[in-house]
Amino acid sequence: MKKKLFLAEPLGFCNGVRLAVQRFEDMRKKYPGELIYVLHELVHNSVVTQSMREKGAIFVNSVEEIPVGAVALFGAHGVTTATEEAAKKRNLRLSNAVCPLVVQLQVKAARFDPDIPLVFFGDKQHPEVQSILDHAVAHDIHVISSKEEIDSLPLMQRAVFLSQTTRNAEVVAAIAKRLAERIPQFDNQAHVCPTVQKHQEAVRLLAQTCDAMLIIGSPHSANGRYLAELAGISTGHARLVENAQQLKPEYFDDIETLGLGTATSTPDSVIKDVIDWIHAHGFETVQ
Repeated sequence: MKKKLFLAEPLGFCNGVRLAVQRFEDMRKKYPGELIYVLHELVHNSVVTQSMREKGAIFVNSVEEIPVGAVALFGAHGVTTATEEAAKKRNLRLSNAVCPLVVQLQVKAARFDPDIPLVFFGDKQHPEVQSILDHAVAHDIHVISSKEEIDSLPLMQRAVFLSQTTRNAEVVAAIAKRLAERIPQFDNQAHVCPTVQKHQEAVRLLAQTCDAMLIIGSPHSANGRYLAELAGISTGHARLVENAQQLKPEYFDDIETLGLGTATSTPDSVIKDVIDWIHAHGFETVQ
């Protein structure tokens, strides 16, 4: 009797990632044969990055590394205003693939009353967070990375709240609730990506009925890591892998039901390879 594989729904790219990857393909058609310089990574997935390299992408860590007048692409996470200005000075043939939701948060951060403190939940080293905070006009900004850090915040009579778009929606809601209890005039403007939320909810529900969970995503993908953490809470047995080459038969010893979810930057080709590998090792997909 075959073991059972259950697929979370949805799987694969969110809209922002899909648009960013398509933007790269559009630039290849517009500038055939030319190198395309990409600032940092387009999206946080090593397979996507390697595929782009093979198609002529050159990844750089700063605008200054891009030749004057070259073809350039900014990634889905957004950039700072200083980076945008530096690109203009270099006369780059530029396309910006920033996620529309990140743009919305940049605009919000720029329009808030500067006298109202801003509390931001996220990883201050993440490029999305840096790009949003760079647009913020608040004189007083506090970045927290966990609910526990709320108690270390100074006392405030009012505050606006934003969050990184790929964070765990339940954690964002819990932090907002705790801040609202602590701050009399609290304005919750946090927004988690809808597709990220759907991935999270699907994985959470699936993990309640499976012996183990497998999440496909790069280790530097924030939402991939959070999905693995979320799956592990329910199953106690969750693993994050980047591709089928990282799978080993012993991972699935004594497992009869396996749930599969993905980060929102995982390409369909990788998902297919992983599912094919799992099928070849004694599992059948259950709809």
